[in-house]
Amino acid sequence: MKLPALKGLPKRAGLAGHLPVKREEQMPLNLRDSPMNKKRHPGGFTLMEVLVSMAILGIALILILELFSGGLRSAKISEEYTKAIWYGKAKMEEMLSVQDLSEGVTEGSFDSQYAWRSEVKKSNPKLTVEEDGQTSLPIDLYQIVVRVTWPSGSGQRSYEVESLRVFKSEDDTGEKT
Repeated sequence: MKLPALKGLPKRAGLAGHLPVKREEQMPLNLRDSPMNKKRHPGGFTLMEVLVSMAILGIALILILELFSGGLRSAKISEEYTKAIWYGKAKMEEMLSVQDLSEGVTEGSFDSQYAWRSEVKKSNPKLTVEEDGQTSLPIDLYQIVVRVTWPSGSGQRSYEVESLRVFKSEDDTGEKT
């Protein structure tokens, strides 16, 4: 059944089967020979290739940024520990230079972030003599522990310095021997 040609349209514009189609205008059997593929440049990239490469580039960029931020975190922690070590050593030098050291705990702060706590206690070893029982040394040995603390991230960090100091012991009358 033939359809009548529409008025105002060229003779070839009509429904399929209205006019006979020449062999070169038929759809190619092989899609590689289609006119769309013939226009494409052989050196270009497909959309899928571009999307995959962008995904790989995005993942690589995220990993590089994570490594960079991890390095910055490590540098900050290292800076904090370096300050704490300097503060702890300075406080220990101060404690070791004191002429009269007494047992006890003292606390203070270096600045708004770093605090210290020192603990001094006698640490004399007990010596035993076969018949008298215990005897004491002619010296007093003091253990000094200085702990520096500071807030870091969501928790507290600390650094501890420990040393021993020797003093001549006092006899029962309170005089140093």
